[in-house]
Amino acid sequence: MAGTINVTIQLDRDVKESAEKLFSDFGMNLSTAFNVFARQSLRQGKIPFEIYDSF
Repeated sequence: MAGTINVTIQLDRDVKESAEKLFSDFGMNLSTAFNVFARQSLRQGKIPFEIYDSF
């Protein structure tokens, strides 16, 4: 297994808190959720969800 590194990201406080609550319901912390996102992005070769402007 490859070694790990620290990555710093900036989020709005309310986004972070809401995300932590959501991911906690799935049994994950924010770090694990980001790892899931990154690995799925690499598997699919794209962002694993549609991005659109809802406005």
